[in-house]
Amino acid sequence: MNAAIFRVATVALGACLVAPAAYGAGDDPEKTRKELDAVNADLESQRRKLLEIEAEVDGLKNDRAQINAKLIATAERIKQYETAILRSEQRLEQHAIREGELREELSGQRKVFAVLLGALQKLGHRPPPAVVVSPDNALATVRSAMLLGAVVPDLRRETDKLGRDLAELVSVKKQIADERIRLSEETEKLGDDQLRLTALLDAKTKDSIAAEERMSSEQKRAEDLAARAEDLQTLLATIEKESERRAAELAAAPKEPEKPVEQAIRDTGRLRPAVKFASAQGMLALPAAGAVIREFGAPDPYGSKSGGISIATRAKAQVTAPSDGWIAYSGPFRSYGQLLIIDAGDGYHIVMAGLNSVNAEVGQFVLAGEPVGQMGTLALASAVAPTGGPIQPVLYVEFRKDGRAINPQPWWADKSDGANG
Repeated sequence: MNAAIFRVATVALGACLVAPAAYGAGDDPEKTRKELDAVNADLESQRRKLLEIEAEVDGLKNDRAQINAKLIATAERIKQYETAILRSEQRLEQHAIREGELREELSGQRKVFAVLLGALQKLGHRPPPAVVVSPDNALATVRSAMLLGAVVPDLRRETDKLGRDLAELVSVKKQIADERIRLSEETEKLGDDQLRLTALLDAKTKDSIAAEERMSSEQKRAEDLAARAEDLQTLLATIEKESERRAAELAAAPKEPEKPVEQAIRDTGRLRPAVKFASAQGMLALPAAGAVIREFGAPDPYGSKSGGISIATRAKAQVTAPSDGWIAYSGPFRSYGQLLIIDAGDGYHIVMAGLNSVNAEVGQFVLAGEPVGQMGTLALASAVAPTGGPIQPVLYVEFRKDGRAINPQPWWADKSDGANG
């Protein structure tokens, strides 16, 4: 069994195995046995899933096009699951807030109902006299009727409101329970596809061994450039000059007959962009599931205008390549975390900063939608305001043309809001 994906699969379950050992000697042995049985069942289920995934990947027989197609399809499903999980978490938060408000309202009504019910109880013990029996008490009867006329409508309104609040509370609690079930299911599906993604990436790495020597020299050149660069802008300027060399090599290479756009996109074995970047407007997906918290041109934390967009993501969210292109830089840089720069051709570059890990090598050609890295668990200092900001991870994305930042908005397929889906 592949060691990498086995480690991924057993990290969470390993924690579960430790838990029963932490119980004291006086705990219920039957309860402990059932917990251990449940963990063993989970491990067996995970083992079967791993065997199925390995068989699926082995069936690809080092076919780069098929591996790429599976990678992109799996990455897209992961992005959909992450979007669904984000929305579930947001709905759970809203439901929890509403539940708290309802409980507070009901608690505040308790005193009012105590007074009203106390008054009605007294009236029950001393009912108003009937006019037909004691005409002399007609005035008392009128007064009692006036009192009831004043109290009962208020009581009815309060009772109706109480009924509505209680019904809404029951509904909210059911929504919370349903949302937790949905969240659990989406999380399980996400875990399964993350295992599949690990296996596919491992298969792709083995398939590209022949190109390792060339990519190793490209990586060393990029690392040397990063070591000499004083800041991100200097690094970008240097890398963009390096890309001119690749453009010259492509221009000198034998020309391949151009394919129709749809056919070119379906060719997952391609080694050059299916569509020129300038022609891809309205076709690109955001590289991570999340919400855009800073748009292009908006004030950034340091008093300048943002040259890109910032996306707040889930912890450990997957990051995919927005477009086809060659990896021009991949690695750590200053306070930006793991930095990834994609040469999209014709002088266009895509910069992504704030990643926790990357799985793309310098010189490697990646396809739009292909997984290239993963976010961490917290925002990096360079992604938030000096006085504080979101604690969730933030991915910075910048599009550049001939050395200048450009507005990426026209390229995104979904312009309705900043979030995926």
